Amino acid sequence: MLTRSILYIPGVRPDLMGKATRLPADVIQIDLEDSVPPKDKAVARQTVADFISDWDGGKGHRLALKVNPIAPKEEYSVPCGLEDVETAFGPGVDFVLLPKVESAEEAREMDRALTSLEASHKLKPGSTALIAMIESAAGLLNIVEIAKSCERLHTLVYTGETDFNSQLLASPTPNPSDSDFIELAFGRQQTALACFAAELAGPIDNVVLDLDNLDFLRSSALVARRLGFGGKFCIHPKQIEVVNEVFSPTDEEVRWANAVLEALEAAEAEGRGAVVLEGRMVDVAMGVSARRVVARAAEVAQHADAWVAGTEA
Repeated sequence: MLTRSILYIPGVRPDLMGKATRLPADVIQIDLEDSVPPKDKAVARQTVADFISDWDGGKGHRLALKVNPIAPKEEYSVPCGLEDVETAFGPGVDFVLLPKVESAEEAREMDRALTSLEASHKLKPGSTALIAMIESAAGLLNIVEIAKSCERLHTLVYTGETDFNSQLLASPTPNPSDSDFIELAFGRQQTALACFAAELAGPIDNVVLDLDNLDFLRSSALVARRLGFGGKFCIHPKQIEVVNEVFSPTDEEVRWANAVLEALEAAEAEGRGAVVLEGRMVDVAMGVSARRVVARAAEVAQHADAWVAGTEA
């Protein structure tokens, strides 16, 4: 499932929910957590439930529901995630995002809740993907166990640029020229390794809060992509195009991937496992990466076709 760009929509903004279907984000995420004040949780829960019940699939979009934590966290956090999903869940939900996960048991508890909801809605068991958000030192230390917690888990999110930095009192990277993003490096690498060890999809990178600094957004997204991340959260429509571009294979990457596969096929026919292509040695391991690039490009093209068809409808 393509998750290059995941657009946040506050659960208290039904006006934005409808408009989001006109935007080219891969995933529209309706948020019941940080964007909803505690006093408004119940009203937002019902607003989101109404939107989900009327969901028609948008224009090739996936729909995500971000609930609250299911266990007590910070004093400003409301542990009502199970109530959220019980009320708002519907057949149109592709992903449920569980924030502030610090143990494998939290993910398994949400897995059990979704299993029950799928049965009550007569949905295929396991058809709703779960995404666990790593937002604290405790979550990062337990990340491998979390990544292997349940079959339903699709991938992980690392929220280094917001929650994690706040906990560590870290100083965020000030400008895009500081491309190492040193304060995020360890958490990003650990998240990527945990996903790959558990055979999950590439993780999702956190938001960039500076809405007008698209150069910073691009730099942050490029670093995440180099580490194996598959997408990034967006908090404003102007960020979507940059994020989609960064997390899509370029024409040159697709050309090279196809050339690698063709060269390896010819080499295999001759009984060889490696071959020199355009002055570079390539082997079967590079063929695995090349197949991923070709598959990703096909998925991007399919999404673009769905978007165009939906726009013209």
